[in-house]
Formats: sequence, C-alpha cells, structure tokens
Amino acid sequence: MLRSLAKLWLYRSGALALYHRLRNRRQLTIVMFHRVLPQNDPRAGGADPAWTVSTGLFQQCLDFFREHYHVISLDDLLRACENGSPLPDRALLITFDDGWADNEEYALPALEKRRLPAVLFVIAEGIGKTQLWRETLYRAWRHGRLGNRECLRLWQAAGPGSPPPRWTKQTLWALCNHLAGLDAERREALLQPFLAPAERAELLSHGQLSRLHSSGVHIGSHTVTHTPLTLAPNPDEE
Repeated sequence: MLRSLAKLWLYRSGALALYHRLRNRRQLTIVMFHRVLPQNDPRAGGADPAWTVSTGLFQQCLDFFREHYHVISLDDLLRACENGSPLPDRALLITFDDGWADNEEYALPALEKRRLPAVLFVIAEGIGKTQLWRETLYRAWRHGRLGNRECLRLWQAAGPGSPPPRWTKQTLWALCNHLAGLDAERREALLQPFLAPAERAELLSHGQLSRLHSSGVHIGSHTVTHTPLTLAPNPDEE
C-alpha cells in the first residue's frame, strides 16, 4: 500500500517525469509497432495480440511521445550517423514492421494529425497481397482449426526434424520456421486446408504504400519473404 502511494506521489509531483527526462536526455529511443486496429475492425479478432495495439492506445502513445520526447525522422538519424550532427535531447524514432494495411488506414491519420514522422519496414513479398501465411497459420491455431495432430502432420510433411514434445504458441512459430524452408508452391499446398480467406486485406496495397510515402513516412526493407535469415536459402537476397 505504501509503495503504491509513493509511486502515485512521484507521478503526481512531477518527480518521475523529471527523472525520466534526465535519464533519457542523451539517449535515442526506438519504438517498434506492428498493427494498429480498433476493436470493431473485423481483422482485430484474428490479429496477434502480442503485436497489435488499439487505435486509442496508439494515439495515447503518440501523445506521450510528444510530451516527453523529441520525435525525429529517419533523415535526422542518418545525418547524425553520417556527419556527427547532434540529435535533440530525448530523441525518439517511431517505426513499424511488416507492412500491414492498418498502418495506412489507422496509424497514418494519427501521425498526420500530430505531424509526427515515422519509418515503415515492409516485407516486399507481401505488398499487394491479402495476408501472410505465417499469421494466417497462427490464426488457424488460435481459433481451433489447427490442433496438435495437424501441427505434427505438417511438421513431418515439411521434411526431417524432431518436433517439440508439446505444442504452444512458441513451438507453433518453430513450425512456421520449419515450413519456411519449403518452396512457396509446396508450402501453400500443405497449408491450403488452414488458410481461411481474410475478410479484408491484411497487407498494404501498392496504392497504400504510395500514400504512406507521399505523406512523409520513410519506407525500408523488412526482408523479401519474412524468412528468418538463419533459415533463408539466400540471406543476401533477403
């Protein structure tokens, strides 16, 4: 009880904010987002909660960044790396991974309203597609369409390897990494029974990517196929 009251006093007195500002004065903070979805979007139910924030929480994060940090662009960071120009105190860079359509639909308007820069690292193969096979496989497991028996069958069909003894979310991603070594045609054939069609496009279209770029969001690469580099047949190409 006393500890909670002490934390509350530190917060309300401003002492915590002062400590935060001093501690991060000469530090660069990089924030990584993936998906930004409101609860009423039909895609929210299938999105991985570990990598998804609500639109409300995202807006609160942006307001917190504006209050406590100096949000910089990728150009600001590159200039500092190339010629040693100093970054502002408490510099912060906002980034997004993968290339989800909701980044343009929901995140971009919030960024534009606050005039905040950001950088988006896109899976090149996903541009213009409806969904990522890894996320779709996880959705099938989460919704009960993919059980332990099916996971074991997929693992064995993908080639030699000893599956983990107990299937969890973590070992499901191990299965995804195992399947990543297959060529796309064979993998799609194995996964076809579990790849339910998405209600709306999950990934950025070319038009959405162009709109993000024209709005000042920097675009970078997040590999070609989202295959872990240690498993990729050609890491340099990825």
